Amino acid sequence: MGSRAERGQSKSDRTLDLTIEVTTWVTKQVGGDGSGTRMFEEPVLAGDTVRTALRRFSRRFPELDAALWNPDHTDLGEPIEVVVNDAVLGVHHTLDTPLEGGEHITLLGQFMGGGDPPLPEYRLRARNTSRESENAIHHDDVARKYGFGGGLVPGVTVYAYMTHPLVAAWGPEWLERGTATVRFVKPVLDEDETLVTGTASRPAGGPLSATVTVSTGSGGLCSTGTATLPDSLPSGPDASRYETAPLPSTRPPALGAYLAAQKTLGTPVNRYDEAAAAAWLAKVSDALPLYRGREGFIHPAFYLDQANKALTLNVKLGPWIHAGSVIQHLGAARLGQTLSTRGGVRSVFEKKGREFVELDLLILADGRPVAHVLHTAIFRLPLAS
Repeated sequence: MGSRAERGQSKSDRTLDLTIEVTTWVTKQVGGDGSGTRMFEEPVLAGDTVRTALRRFSRRFPELDAALWNPDHTDLGEPIEVVVNDAVLGVHHTLDTPLEGGEHITLLGQFMGGGDPPLPEYRLRARNTSRESENAIHHDDVARKYGFGGGLVPGVTVYAYMTHPLVAAWGPEWLERGTATVRFVKPVLDEDETLVTGTASRPAGGPLSATVTVSTGSGGLCSTGTATLPDSLPSGPDASRYETAPLPSTRPPALGAYLAAQKTLGTPVNRYDEAAAAAWLAKVSDALPLYRGREGFIHPAFYLDQANKALTLNVKLGPWIHAGSVIQHLGAARLGQTLSTRGGVRSVFEKKGREFVELDLLILADGRPVAHVLHTAIFRLPLAS
């Protein structure tokens, strides 16, 4: 699993910082296991450019420093692609573009050789099936007050779209032991013509890996993700650390100080029976056959739906947004099993006037761990100016 480094349980918003996201096999060079994502909050110093900030960061990790730069450190090397604010270097930024603070830089490992086929393209018309949801960010009128073009298609639905080519290509093995990291950068709106694309390969010394993107005709790039298929089932977190607790009879308001103290949240429990499966598959428009029949697998996006419930059934929220998730599958779950979502708040932080909460959750099917999820949401949004 990726982890948030140097963030802590909560922090006040700094005006001069940037986020460096390290993904795929590159995580191995910053203390990870070669999969998922690791996040670093880094200060922006006076006069900093993309180049100087990356040089200062990479010096802390000798293997990264050798891979990121050419031998004389005058330019980038080839194995790692640099993305700034969701555009590859050279579109809006160069190495010498000054930094203002608040930028998001992604170091994305390129796949070398391997001969694995690209993931199949997946095209569909997005559907906002949450227009009647308690979360009013899915309502057209409310979403427009926050600067969006209409009600947002839920993040879990967009994640479901992203998993379709992964499961089509990698099958049940990915549902049993795969990983995924997803970040939602722009909203997908109802009726948007949506395209999911991905590339896959096996980098030297790493697991089968993929990058996945979601784009729409109206909004361009909307979501980015990475996924891996390890050769063996990774060890999960210590299940004894994830305790159960009753859901509150009355939900308190979602305030930062309250959330930060919730190390154990009330536990949502939901059975995934035939009716639940049919409703979910219709909601996310997924027709893959391995989710159907008496031995059908639980859809992986349903795990993130349970993660949402771990938040919404414990606190009363205003309009809020699912910002991203990191998922490690720990064994496949099937139709007829009951899911229990245990865990608590990992961190609360503020950035650019938005308040975020990150949950650390373990999902069990009939008492057996099947997914570890780090789930991030924006629980307080500023109105559009």
